[in-house]
Amino acid sequence: MIDKRFVDVRTAPNGFPATGCKPRGPVCGLPTFEDVFADRMRDYPRSDWDDLLIENQSLETLVRWTHDQMQEGTCASNAISGCWETSFNMTVGPENGIMLSPISVYRWIASGPNSGSNVLENVEQMQKVGALPVDTPENRARLKLMGLPENHVLKHTGYYQKFPVGWEDTASHFQIVEAYEAKTFEGCVCGMFDDFVLQYGRAGHSIFGVTPTKDGSTYYVKYGNSWNKWGAVGENKLQMWGFDSEAFLRNAIPSYGAALIRSVKITESMLKSLRGVS
Repeated sequence: MIDKRFVDVRTAPNGFPATGCKPRGPVCGLPTFEDVFADRMRDYPRSDWDDLLIENQSLETLVRWTHDQMQEGTCASNAISGCWETSFNMTVGPENGIMLSPISVYRWIASGPNSGSNVLENVEQMQKVGALPVDTPENRARLKLMGLPENHVLKHTGYYQKFPVGWEDTASHFQIVEAYEAKTFEGCVCGMFDDFVLQYGRAGHSIFGVTPTKDGSTYYVKYGNSWNKWGAVGENKLQMWGFDSEAFLRNAIPSYGAALIRSVKITESMLKSLRGVS
């Protein structure tokens, strides 16, 4: 029997479209995953996918939370924050995770609270500038231990927040290092087999994929979602999940774009701070 969770959701629970992700722009400065990793992709032929799914360790276990964009058009910035956090947790463990403020990315690539942004410009912003942590006591303590201003934090949402003076230096500690544009569904799946986190857009919304999976004869991507109570809510109530089918993604990728992220900037001061924050 087909699991009812495996549906290509296009709207939020209230029936309104989950908007905020703009179509892919005409130019992208990212290298293409399928070109750079052509040899590696040959190690993952489609005929082996079912066996690889059994062996694959889902990145879902590294996700401590997913973001809620509330009523702002920040889904692509929420998704790239989720990608950074998941990749960061791959090194330090989810118990030491740092939640980023998506608005610290979105504010510089969007023209208003609901104007939206596209997938690839969020990736480039995170590579060139970085982001600020969410304003929590834990994050303030961590920044202090890193020798950074502890007030260099922002709320999770709120487009018109005031940025602290000198925030760019702090944001540079929270950057993405390795990112590639994915042009095909095969590239997306192969990237996740190699522990890349997937960000992509679809139907006006952006989310981040953590693992390929299969139901019946159809392949899916399990994703972390930022639209409240859309998809399955995780056990800790801070995680929201859903599934997109291969056919849905094949149609979405050319229009909205997709990116694979595997490594982020981790400084020595950041590692030292983890030992001082419970």
